[in-house]
Amino acid sequence: MMDANNPVGEAAPPPLTPVTPASIGARLAAGLLGVLLLWLVVTRFKVALLGLLGIGVAWGVQRGRRRAYTRTAGWVGAVGVTCVALVVTFGIAAANAPPGSLDSMMKKMAQDQARQRQQPLPGFLQRMAPAQPSPAAQAATHQAFQSRGFVKAALAIGGLIASSLGGFLFGSLMWAAVTTLLYAAVGRWTFGAPAPPA
Repeated sequence: MMDANNPVGEAAPPPLTPVTPASIGARLAAGLLGVLLLWLVVTRFKVALLGLLGIGVAWGVQRGRRRAYTRTAGWVGAVGVTCVALVVTFGIAAANAPPGSLDSMMKKMAQDQARQRQQPLPGFLQRMAPAQPSPAAQAATHQAFQSRGFVKAALAIGGLIASSLGGFLFGSLMWAAVTTLLYAAVGRWTFGAPAPPA
């Protein structure tokens, strides 16, 4: 059937389905969970507040693209901004470390490694891995830990992994708190995009 608003050969778009409002019980449960998560953030994990900035960035980006803010966009924003903030914090802390910190760390690592070589492995570990490292492998490991470049690379990789894990955990915590509180307030998970320009 031909429609004045649709070209020939194109079907009319399906009618919009009305959004079913959430039940009072579901909204109350979401509100209680959101308050509990927010209490954890404020009292225990204040670093998770960075995720709130990420949610705001995600909402602004979606609004600028004239798309709906969704739970997925909010989660990506919360986790992404928290990860970036933790990486920057780690970098600033490393740059402002007192002189000689790397040398003292390398010395401690060498002492720990020498102590481990002198102490035999427990019996259950020897049964699990009866083959002991060769002297050449032990020497290569010792030489690697004496290299400043290797230690710096290991610290950088460790910092990235820790920042990513922290961003995932703390960003997800803040996202869950905000998402459940918004659901309790308005009864839906997704927020519509602004109307297109005339």
